[in-house]
Amino acid sequence: MKISNEKLKDLQINQRDIIHFKEGLPGFEKFKDYVLLQEQEIPFVMTLQSIDAEFPSFVVIDPYAFIQNYNPKLSKQDLDYFECEAEEDLRVLLITVVPKNLQDTVVNLKSPIIINAKTNKAKQFILENTDYPIRYRLFDEKK
Repeated sequence: MKISNEKLKDLQINQRDIIHFKEGLPGFEKFKDYVLLQEQEIPFVMTLQSIDAEFPSFVVIDPYAFIQNYNPKLSKQDLDYFECEAEEDLRVLLITVVPKNLQDTVVNLKSPIIINAKTNKAKQFILENTDYPIRYRLFDEKK
């Protein structure tokens, strides 16, 4: 498989590992194909890396490892997009902004990335009818 990203040139990437965003991600529509790179030190933190360029690259987390009561609800139409009948077939990731001071890390709860674990078809959704914030402090002492 041809990889245009110098950052990934030494990695063996199988076609089945490529996550495809049919519409791209908002603001990055021309980049459709990504891989998830596992961070060695923290198992629930990953990098969603474009295979076509070094940028875009996003730090993403598994929300269920960090946030209690996060329960994004997808509509029947959303489930139909993934051609699956059960939400259990879907993986949820959140885009994370990690500044120099880790205590100020924020995640976007309003717009999760959803991936069909069986097909690697993906999309970033904007959740309707929820109070989930776009900038949620991950390490707020008051929680």
